[in-house]
Amino acid sequence: MRLTNRQLRRLIREAIAGASARSGEPFIDIVMNALAAGDTDTATQAILDSFWMDDTWPAEEDALEAQLAALPPGAGQEEVEAIADQWLVDYRAGNLRPRPEEYEAQWGMGSEPSSARRKAKLGR
Repeated sequence: MRLTNRQLRRLIREAIAGASARSGEPFIDIVMNALAAGDTDTATQAILDSFWMDDTWPAEEDALEAQLAALPPGAGQEEVEAIADQWLVDYRAGNLRPRPEEYEAQWGMGSEPSSARRKAKLGR
């Protein structure tokens, strides 16, 4: 993948600021606002964006989304950061990957979105 100088500068600015290049809002604010609104999918995507991840198995995204959904209402920033940090540790250790017998089904989903977006598409 090639990046233009403008794109590279934007990405570096985003990384240094810890904020979304699209909105300029810090990722943690996006996550906390999404959780307050009950939108775990947006919160999940913001966490993945903050880690610069865009190529994860659906099972890995679903695991993060499930952990965020399990948070009690009014959970604090520290709790959200702890979940994100633990998820990253588990992700790097390979603990969240699908089991070998699930690879084909997961692979067939391709870039299928996480469970919340799938449900929204289906109108459930």
